[in-house]
Amino acid sequence: MRKRMYLVGTLIIATILTMVAGYQLQKSNLGSYVQKNFSDLRSSEPLSEEEEEGADKALEWMKARYVDVSTGLPVTQEKLAQIQKEISMMDRSKNISFIEQGPDNIGGRTRAIQVDRSNINRVWAGGVSGGLFVSLNKGNIWNRVDAYFNAGANPFISSMTQTKDNTLYVATGSNQEGWNGNGVWYTTDAGASWTAIPGTNNCTQVVSSDVDDYVWLATSTGLKKWKLNDASLTSVTVTAGSCTSLEISKDGQIVVCAFASNKTYVSTDGGASFSDKSGTAANNLVPNGAQRIEYAVSAIKNSSNHYSLYALRTNSNLLSMHVSHDDGQTWTQFVGASGPPSEFDIFRDQGTYNSIVTVVPNDPEQILIGGIDIWRWKQTVNNPPSGGFQKISLWSVSPNSSIYVHADNHEMKWDGNNRFYAGNDGGVSISNNYGSTWFVANRGYNVTQFYGIAFDRDGAVMGGAQDNGTLYNNHTLSTFKEFREVNGGDGFECEISYFNPAVMFSTVYYNSISRSGDKGNTWNSFEPLLPGTYDPAGTDGSAYHPFHSEIFLAEYFDPNSEDSVTYIPTKNYANGNLIRIPSKSSGDSISYFTPTPLYFDDTLHYNPALTAGGINYGQNAATGEVVAMGTDTVVYNVTWDTLRVADPFQSWFLVYVNANGGELWGTRNALRLSVTSVQWACIARGIGGGLFNSVDVEFTKDLAHCYVSAGSGVWRIDGLGSAYSSDPNFIAKVGYVGTGPTGTTPTFTSAVKITTTNYEGLAVNPSNPNDIVLFAGFGGTNKRSLNATNAVPTFTTLGNILPSNQPACYDGIIDRDDPNIIVVGTSNGAFVTENGGASWDNASAGFDGTPVYEVRQSWRTFQEGNNRPGEIYIGTFGRGIWSSEAYLGLGENGSSTNSKFDTKLLTYPNPTRDNTTLSFQLEKSGNVSVNVYSITGILVKSIVRNQMSAGENTLFIDGNELSAGTYIVKLVSGKQSESVKFMKF
Repeated sequence: MRKRMYLVGTLIIATILTMVAGYQLQKSNLGSYVQKNFSDLRSSEPLSEEEEEGADKALEWMKARYVDVSTGLPVTQEKLAQIQKEISMMDRSKNISFIEQGPDNIGGRTRAIQVDRSNINRVWAGGVSGGLFVSLNKGNIWNRVDAYFNAGANPFISSMTQTKDNTLYVATGSNQEGWNGNGVWYTTDAGASWTAIPGTNNCTQVVSSDVDDYVWLATSTGLKKWKLNDASLTSVTVTAGSCTSLEISKDGQIVVCAFASNKTYVSTDGGASFSDKSGTAANNLVPNGAQRIEYAVSAIKNSSNHYSLYALRTNSNLLSMHVSHDDGQTWTQFVGASGPPSEFDIFRDQGTYNSIVTVVPNDPEQILIGGIDIWRWKQTVNNPPSGGFQKISLWSVSPNSSIYVHADNHEMKWDGNNRFYAGNDGGVSISNNYGSTWFVANRGYNVTQFYGIAFDRDGAVMGGAQDNGTLYNNHTLSTFKEFREVNGGDGFECEISYFNPAVMFSTVYYNSISRSGDKGNTWNSFEPLLPGTYDPAGTDGSAYHPFHSEIFLAEYFDPNSEDSVTYIPTKNYANGNLIRIPSKSSGDSISYFTPTPLYFDDTLHYNPALTAGGINYGQNAATGEVVAMGTDTVVYNVTWDTLRVADPFQSWFLVYVNANGGELWGTRNALRLSVTSVQWACIARGIGGGLFNSVDVEFTKDLAHCYVSAGSGVWRIDGLGSAYSSDPNFIAKVGYVGTGPTGTTPTFTSAVKITTTNYEGLAVNPSNPNDIVLFAGFGGTNKRSLNATNAVPTFTTLGNILPSNQPACYDGIIDRDDPNIIVVGTSNGAFVTENGGASWDNASAGFDGTPVYEVRQSWRTFQEGNNRPGEIYIGTFGRGIWSSEAYLGLGENGSSTNSKFDTKLLTYPNPTRDNTTLSFQLEKSGNVSVNVYSITGILVKSIVRNQMSAGENTLFIDGNELSAGTYIVKLVSGKQSESVKFMKF
């Protein structure tokens, strides 16, 4: 007899697809699921797998950051635990602290959620690198649980459960990300205090039942259980090896777990004994050998008075799903292997990364499966169990859509009223109707993971986020911390032009690079023009392009620039007049003082005395110059002068390419939006190859020296700042042309390898091109050179951050004003020294223990148009973006020393051609006075507003009657007093 699989829910799916049609999808191959018969998928044989991309590549990149450079092997758990222990004993920095920039509306990867047993309104959520949060209103608003971190727990949360006595347990560490946990932590007082269960560093999953106070633990040394006041863990006898997956029934009688090569074991007597239920599907068992297996147990018993158990097996894609309706004694496979290009594509090559299954609480024959999207399976045939699938969420529609759930689902929990919480790479999503409709619930849940960050001269920030695209915050949305997504995909490195903040660059994996000229509203591809033998930039899986796209933008106001712009004056100018000429390299203008008078006639009549041969001529009255007018007697808009003006707004934009031992490709036209044919040159070759290397590039202020760390030591490239794209020999001067015997090397620039040691990142003192610091990974040593431009620089060792084992150091800055101040981002937060590295303090309050992959400083001065001079920005991989004003240039843009409230005073736009807006925060409601002074101290404008509200406010300053120059704005409200400068041109 031929077995058939019947599908249900056609009307529901058709309704969903009709809704989806109203939304613009980000990718055309998603959201197009059409119901079909899946009987052909019942084979237990897995499909052939392509090389896994996306999340698996992100994991490989992450693992490369956790290599002990002294051994070349992964850093040991013992060393990571020692690092965390020593950090917990460090002093906190009293001189620098960081302010959270957000996002407060976008979450991040979440593998653990728990609804509180004692209060259904209280919900706990854990980010995989952002730590523990709690909501007191069912997920509407979240707050960080500071007591959890203060107790010493780390931010890498993998699982949560709560026992009958209301003890909440939080497991740390992750098999998927490779982060080391520091135990299972518990609280008996709703999060006020926390304690670790001894000997639980190797546990990544915890579960519990409704009948006793035991927490069950899946550990690398087997299955364990523990309850309050136990002296030690109790080992549960199953079999030898590591317990990799675990679930338990509400009455505590059914325990299902996986061991070794994900073999399935089931207990029906509360864990007293286990039976091996692994084998072939034909023998009504669960096959072993999957890279990952997830289980679910029904909340209630089925019509046969047994629990229904489900097993979900995956490699990169689905291998099979199995159900047992008799407490796990016999199993039926109800669907076999599937993956791309099938439309029944739950995991999209990420089955080892995002896989979760849950049973609908009031229906043992219905499950929800989390992969890229969320799917429902409902049993419609009893013998053998068969049914139909339907996709009930889509990541590719607008986040405001009722069917939107972020991609990559990891956690599923129900409350007592069947409110459903899903944890994914976007944070938390909620459904009140079993998945028919959804809404995002991330307000305050900042566990966003940033690879790279950027900032502009007004303090706007942008970052490339894991599975959350490129996010931007110019502090004009509903809250100070709210971001908007300006580009999609997995965001990596990004840049904002200092000269023209409307110009931005974002990246996705494999050097897919985009450029925007309107602050992220629209984007166009901006990828290097590479040799035809290379894969094009942006090619998925290409060996020529790193998974983590690496771009670098450096800008300089170059008074010696050989590049020029053409300008035709449209009015008369006297000798010494100032002309503002638009730069092609920025949204700014070039200040040009006329060395001689310039002339323009809007109406020019012919001079009859000059007519000859039937042709009329007009004459410039001042210079005597003539212009032919044909037979016309009057002409209009006669321009007598054309200027060629040096364009001092210069930049280099670099891209790392994994060819010929590692290359850097660069252009000086990245900010010149009008240039249609961008010149690209290979400016470096053989600097270090690899798809997962950490690549860092830093220019000196004048672009004269470029320091590169890319996996085979550190290089210094000299001369790039003095080579200009207007030179007809530009490519030959700066670039490698061809390879092999016919290839040529740059004729103008030079490259020197200044050390053969590999480093994760580097910093250059913006005030001293000779001063650089090199940051090492685990087991390495941070070095400093004060003669880095020498032919053979010398290096000294910076003092250790910790007494023994050092955290991996990924990036950092040397303060622009004080070279003794160094801020470094590490595997365990941020640290600062104010004595050149002799001693260090922990500066990670608010993002304790979270990796920091990028540290940047806004080093330009206020006189250069920088409204945040000296501000430092931190990009964390789990707690968003942070900034510090600790070293903000005092006297440039400072507040009264008596003011403790952060007024956040700024003007925008700045500089301005006419008007500007003053933005500020008031500690409390009251009258506000604003005085505008000239740079010489003369009061030129005064504004008074009565009873302005506490919080964020703005005032419009009419600058039409102000002449060009620099002005000081002083704001006073009660005890608040602060000043800020702006320029009008």
